[in-house]
Amino acid sequence: MKTVDKVDHYRIVVMDDERKALERFKRLIAEEENLTLVASFTNPHEAIHYIENHNVDVVFADIEMPEISGTEVADLIAAINPSIDVVFVTAYSQYALQAFQVHAVGYLLKPIEVEDIRKQMNQIIKRREMRRIGPKNEKCIIQCLGQFLCYRNDQEFVKWRTAKAEELLGFLLHYRGKPVSKEKIIDTLWPDMEPKKASQNLHSNLHFVREVMKSIGLENVIERNRENYRLNTDYIDCDMLHFMALIEEISRVDHHVDINTLEKADTFYRGTYFEDKTYKWAESLSHWLQNQFVSMKLKQGAFYKKSGVNAKAISAYKTIIHLSPIEEDAYIELAEIYLEQGDRASALQCYKNCVKVLEEELDVKPSARFKALMSKVK
Repeated sequence: MKTVDKVDHYRIVVMDDERKALERFKRLIAEEENLTLVASFTNPHEAIHYIENHNVDVVFADIEMPEISGTEVADLIAAINPSIDVVFVTAYSQYALQAFQVHAVGYLLKPIEVEDIRKQMNQIIKRREMRRIGPKNEKCIIQCLGQFLCYRNDQEFVKWRTAKAEELLGFLLHYRGKPVSKEKIIDTLWPDMEPKKASQNLHSNLHFVREVMKSIGLENVIERNRENYRLNTDYIDCDMLHFMALIEEISRVDHHVDINTLEKADTFYRGTYFEDKTYKWAESLSHWLQNQFVSMKLKQGAFYKKSGVNAKAISAYKTIIHLSPIEEDAYIELAEIYLEQGDRASALQCYKNCVKVLEEELDVKPSARFKALMSKVK
C-alpha cells in the first residue's frame, strides 16, 4: 500500500466500548506494515483528549457509544484537526448506515476483516492525495447580495445536499467571522426541534458544509471553540463583506467621498441580502444594507446631476425608486432633471407616481418642496 503526505506510517486511534472489538482491531492493524495503532479507547472522552494532544492520522470509531455518539465524536475531531479522517465502525446494516455516512469518510461493518481495513485505507489515501495536489482556488466565492450562490473554481455553482446546510453557511457568514454559539444556531435554524435531534442535525449539516469547502480545497473554514462556531472569513470572498468594508470606508471620509468610491457600490450590491431566500434572521441586516446602498446612490445621483451627466443621474434615481419607492428625494431630483431637459410630461408622471406611493404606503402628501417644484408645470 502506498503512502501519501510523506508519512511512512499512518497513526491510528480506535475507539469502541467493547474490549473484544478493540483487541480484534489491534490484531488486524498489526498485519499492516504502514499502520500503527497509537492508542485505543473504550471511553470516547479520553480518546478526544488524546487526539487533542497527539498526532493522529485516522480514527476508527464505533458509532454507538455511551454518553456521546460517533457523529458527535466526528464533529469534535473535525474541530480539533479537520485533516484527521474518521471511519465509523458498527454492527448496523449498510442501509441503516446511510444516514451516518455523512459524518465520516467511510464505515466498516462488524465483523471486520483485514481486507475491509485495506480497502478503507486505500480510499483515504486517494482523498489525501487529492488534497496534497492542492486547491484550484484559495478562497470560496460567495454571493449573497441578490441570489445566494457559492462558487467553486470561479464559475461552477455548489449544489447543496440540504437546504439547511446552505442556510447554515449563510448564518455563519452573517456574523462576519464572529463566533456563534451552538445554542444560538440551533434556536435559529431548528427552533421547534427536540434538542438532541437538533444537535444531530447541526452536526450533519456542519459536515455537509465542510465537505463542500474541502471540495474547493479549503480545510479549516469552520472553526470550533468549545460550544462556539466561527466562519473563518480569511478563506471567503463575499460581496456582502466587500460592501460592508465599503460602508466603513465611506463613513470614515464622510462628505469627502469621491465618485469612484461611490461607484464601487454597484459592483457589490446586485440585489437585496439573500434575495431568493426567506431567512428571517437576515431581514434586519437586509434593510440596513439596502438603506446604505440607497444613501450611496443618492450621493451618486447628486454628483452626476451637478456634473451634468444626466443619463447616469436618472439611472441612479430610478434605481433608488425601484428599491425604496417611498424615497421622495429621488422623485424630486428626477423631476428636476426632467424639467431642466424640458420634459414636462416625464416630470409630471414622476410626481404622480410619488403622490400615489406616499398616499398608499405612508398616508401622507408630498412635501412643500415637491409641490412648489411641480407648480411650475402647466
